Amino acid sequence: MADANKARARLQRLSGTKRRAIQDDRQPKRPSTSYSLFCKSRWASGEFAGQSIAVVGKTLSAEWKALSPSERKVRPRRSTPREAGC
Repeated sequence: MADANKARARLQRLSGTKRRAIQDDRQPKRPSTSYSLFCKSRWASGEFAGQSIAVVGKTLSAEWKALSPSERKVRPRRSTPREAGC
């Protein structure tokens, strides 16, 4: 895959046309950011049911900005009951 992507990049430079890189499903995913984990947990609370996404996004953004830097740090991953051995 890496060789194919390098060849595509070389063709792109020579021809000037855009070519998408080939995605490799075996590559590990990037970890979620603190902000995305915060938004996911707040959205799952059900507090925003029936509100538009734009309004919820602005609300979550304002709540995130109001947090102190220590509260913004990455929260530890919660384990599911299956992972905890229960």
